[in-house]
Amino acid sequence: LQELVLKKRDPFRCSYCLRTSLCKWHKCEDCQLRSYCDRKCQSEDWWQHQYVCSYHDPNGVLQRLQSNNNQLNGGFLDTICSFKNLIKLDLTWCYIVHHTALKVISLNCNKLKHIILNGCDINDQGIIELVTNLNKIETLHCRAARYVTDRSLDVLCKSVNHKSIKDLDISRCCLITKEGCLGIINSCK
Repeated sequence: LQELVLKKRDPFRCSYCLRTSLCKWHKCEDCQLRSYCDRKCQSEDWWQHQYVCSYHDPNGVLQRLQSNNNQLNGGFLDTICSFKNLIKLDLTWCYIVHHTALKVISLNCNKLKHIILNGCDINDQGIIELVTNLNKIETLHCRAARYVTDRSLDVLCKSVNHKSIKDLDISRCCLITKEGCLGIINSCK
């Protein structure tokens, strides 16, 4: 296995028409796995969504799989780390990803080149663990990560990894300043 995608819904993109918004769309009230811009899209998507919606899951199996405080740990972390040849990891909108989890993943899956953590609650230390432990990061997306600051960008600029990055997304990271963005841009010249 070289690519692992464990995506949850993107609250800023309609799951049916894929239209985006600066505000969060309404989510399916039963399972919270899909986002919709309006009732029409929700109705149109029902023919496919009904098979995974907890509306059809009276015993709450889907809800229990999504619980555990939405943290990446235990079985999920062990499973991810068992894929030694993993090149791409996408955890978009999935988890609170603690920096120790990113350290464990980066030490066990050292071939990772494409890391997508959009909407995950990661912090500077998590980015620093990835930059420190992985040889060649080509893609790093941490869009809307609430706890990423200029500190992690500064470490990224000074690392050997910064020359290999082809795709960096730090949009909607509210703690990153204009100076932090300019620093990473200037280091890539």
